[in-house]
Amino acid sequence: MADSIEMARDAIGIMGIDMEDDHKKLPVPSDLATMKTGNLTDIVTLVDVDFAEYRRKNDLRTVRKNCTIPSWLNFEAEKAGVNFLTGIANRAETRTENIRKVNRNTRRALISKGILARLERPNAEKADRINRKRELQGFIDSLHSCPLVLDTWDEKLWTLLVVKGIVHRGGSIVFEFNNGVRIISVLGK
Repeated sequence: MADSIEMARDAIGIMGIDMEDDHKKLPVPSDLATMKTGNLTDIVTLVDVDFAEYRRKNDLRTVRKNCTIPSWLNFEAEKAGVNFLTGIANRAETRTENIRKVNRNTRRALISKGILARLERPNAEKADRINRKRELQGFIDSLHSCPLVLDTWDEKLWTLLVVKGIVHRGGSIVFEFNNGVRIISVLGK
């Protein structure tokens, strides 16, 4: 499983940096809630790829950049044996790594304060609504091939249609359904 995820990261990374280099727009990630598998044993999972990190680890090409400096500085640097290009490259790499550390630390801070969970909650709720809607639609589709009167208890139907049931002390039960309908049943009547 870990190998397949790593291979997927590699494939997505290669395609992603190629698309970025060609100035093409990256596709939107698929929504897990809408993914369908052909087999019950199939596993659907997210694959995370940091394109900047992938590029840094795998794209080892060098790029020529010109730098203009004052003549006196060049003279002093040559006399002292200073290599400007190495210094500039090291500084750029250090700055990039510092930015990554800040991003990781920001994410950790958001996680520790529970903010990240609150930011991600609407996506989880949306996925739950989509799954529930898909289940309900599947059930409705299956009803078209069933008789109009149910002669057996269907727990799946009940859990899909009923939002809540409230039992009152006086013996009445109020059922609230997804469509807003409320049914009051009084025990013994």
